[in-house]
Amino acid sequence: MGSCIAPRIIIHGGAGKIERDYMPPDKYRAYRAALLSIVASTKTYMQHGGGSGGKNAPRSALDGAAYAVSLLEDHPLFNAGHGAVFTRDGINELEASVMVSRGRAKRAVGVMGLRHVRNPILLAKRILEHGDEDLGGALAEENHYHDDDDDDDDDGDDDDDVTVSGGGGGGDAGGDDRDACKGELDVPSAQGHSQLWGRAAEQLARQYGLALVPREYFFTQHRWDEHIDGLKRRQRRRRHDDDDDDDEKGRGSRRARTGGLTNKLTGRIGDTPTIGAGFWAEEWLVDDDDDDGGGRGGGGLGALLSTTTTTTTAIPWLPSWLCGAAAGRGEGEGGVIGIESVVERCRATGRVVAARADLLMDYNCGGMFRAWIDEQGVPRMSVWNNHGEDDPRHATNMT
Repeated sequence: MGSCIAPRIIIHGGAGKIERDYMPPDKYRAYRAALLSIVASTKTYMQHGGGSGGKNAPRSALDGAAYAVSLLEDHPLFNAGHGAVFTRDGINELEASVMVSRGRAKRAVGVMGLRHVRNPILLAKRILEHGDEDLGGALAEENHYHDDDDDDDDDGDDDDDVTVSGGGGGGDAGGDDRDACKGELDVPSAQGHSQLWGRAAEQLARQYGLALVPREYFFTQHRWDEHIDGLKRRQRRRRHDDDDDDDEKGRGSRRARTGGLTNKLTGRIGDTPTIGAGFWAEEWLVDDDDDDGGGRGGGGLGALLSTTTTTTTAIPWLPSWLCGAAAGRGEGEGGVIGIESVVERCRATGRVVAARADLLMDYNCGGMFRAWIDEQGVPRMSVWNNHGEDDPRHATNMT
């Protein structure tokens, strides 16, 4: 049996203080149209050949996930690229990550502190794919350190130093000192690193031929207005010694994903590119020795389980006092999406006897923009319903 599970697709367009009583109908319709278009386009993309194996090769899960996120990054409604939020210094700093459960030398990659890469998700994907070559020794002979006898150690040390140096410069709002095309840094490849920040990452984007854009590309007026409004509210709180948890919590929690939080500190690294904090992909084998084999080929079952999700899956099941403590610090609220797949095979024959793939979604805040392809292949979208689409009246009867 070649294809056991039909590909499942689910996308996350942001979560936070999205109260249904305060969302204008036209805004709801705009998000609905955008999300349904993106998830439908991703379905079409996955159904056509052209994967990394050649023109007629099927698309991989990595191809599909990166494609969907790139569409979110290109859409001004979403805090992911064009339309990302601003730091306190008025700068757009982007981040992204990818992870696979198997098949690559690197399992996961995170990129952060980006100011010129149009699609950060494509950079993370390329670094992960190039990891097969980087870790396979093909670049070991490229020694740019004339007094170095040990490429792996010193290359790694120097790249670590570069990352720290870049982190120090990330908070400078004066001038465009992070121009990705200057090329002063020695970055022959990502080497064994799984996370890269700032100019070093952007130089790799240029080497890979990815689109680089001026910083003005990421500007949208509504994100700038949020930035200015947030600074004014912070100033008012300071003048009046006012610490409004609800305001701070709402503003922080609803501005997440590849753009980060509104008015975050320049140089801040969030959960999105942090392996094990903002995302995870895993698969494992479970043997059922107690199965008597009746109707399933005999010899017991081996179940291959896989899951792709954000690790904030755990939040809804944490003690309420712990969730509250995290949320009170401006982070810890949000949403989670995931896919859980199970393929059962007869251990004796290897024959597939059952297969399923379930979508997971939940949130612990006002709402979460999400869209998915259901089991009948139909695009669906919701903000407040974890078990299906929203009530259609949400689009017409909201105040």
